[in-house]
Amino acid sequence: MSFHWTTSRIPDPDTVEWSRVRYTGFSFLAVEAEAGASPKLKVSALAESGERVDHFEIRRGR
Repeated sequence: MSFHWTTSRIPDPDTVEWSRVRYTGFSFLAVEAEAGASPKLKVSALAESGERVDHFEIRRGR
C-alpha cells in the first residue's frame, strides 16, 4: 500500500501502479546530478542514522 501524509499527520492511501516504499520513518533525500552527453540523477533516501534505505538512478540519452 502506498500513502501520503495529510496535514493532520494521518496516512491517506493512494492508488498507484507501483510502489517501492520500504521505510516509513523520517528520511533525507540526497540527489547527485551529472551533466554531459548522457545526464544522470542519482537519488538516495537516507535514514536519520545515515543508512541508505533506498536508491535509484535516472539516465537520459545513451
